[in-house]
Amino acid sequence: MRAVGILAILLMVPAGAGCGDRGGKNQAADPVAQEMVALDYFGFDQSPDTGWRPYAERKEYGRAADFIDHYLAPRGDLIAAQRAYLHLHAGQLRAYAGDEARALEHLDQAYVDPDSMPDRFPRSFNALVSGERAFMRGDMAGVRAAAEEIRAMPGLTGRDSMFLEGVELLLTQEGKSFREAVPVE
Repeated sequence: MRAVGILAILLMVPAGAGCGDRGGKNQAADPVAQEMVALDYFGFDQSPDTGWRPYAERKEYGRAADFIDHYLAPRGDLIAAQRAYLHLHAGQLRAYAGDEARALEHLDQAYVDPDSMPDRFPRSFNALVSGERAFMRGDMAGVRAAAEEIRAMPGLTGRDSMFLEGVELLLTQEGKSFREAVPVE
């Protein structure tokens, strides 16, 4: 699969289901950020036309991640799976912006307790997160373990298979940064 397809898998595919603002622009004073906080989860994270996604599409990765940071802070209404997906997306965006340290802060918060996963939530989600974290830390054994964990899951869904493909791509990119490993066209 082409790298841009993997980006769709790892970043742009809607989830279906906080780090504080340390970015350059004061999100609290940003009217766009304020409008985004007013969106429900699906409007903010799931729509290609609203929320953070239009900024990522324009390759404004840091700004898109800033919006996620700002969105997460006041949102006590999000379920754990929604928070996890937002942290995953923010982590990927931070990595694309060249800030893997902050990316890892988000990925560290992207796990979902398997006992509390919604019915339609991809069972491979935590393994994907583990694989990306390991890759950003240069731990290729951890990336392999994440791929093996997904391969061993019975009854992989389409989303699980896409996550496996993304982790397998990372296995072929040793020594590269995340944004080098999964280039955006």
